[in-house]
Amino acid sequence: METKKTRLWSKVGISISFLTLISIVLIFEICQSNSWTLFGKTIEFILIGIFLIMFYFSFIKTKLWQFSHKTLNKLDERELLLINRSLRIGYAVFSIFALLLFLSIALLDLKITIVTAASMILIAHLIPPAIIGYQEKSINYGQE
Repeated sequence: METKKTRLWSKVGISISFLTLISIVLIFEICQSNSWTLFGKTIEFILIGIFLIMFYFSFIKTKLWQFSHKTLNKLDERELLLINRSLRIGYAVFSIFALLLFLSIALLDLKITIVTAASMILIAHLIPPAIIGYQEKSINYGQE
């Protein structure tokens, strides 16, 4: 029962991590194109704090980040298949997401900021462990 709760909270944390990361970029872009206000800065720092906390509990504490970033020599056959599947699905999802984003940026005649570029790199790294976190039932989830 405890593992089901842990898995549920891990999924919630993963979802909140992605939502806050996207919100960070959106708020940054809005405030960058207009003028930064105290309210905008406050919201941005709160979102960054929420993202860091959720990232820690959802990816670091559950060991999903370490699992998906291990060297291939340290993985057994089942883990290799799991990583392979999550990478294939993750990068297909990321490619579609990136193409839609770049198409939108081109159509709206916007510029890509460093925050958008950095978040895209981070999203590319977060999607495969998120897929593992959502689909796999036998991952340790931080339980030693």
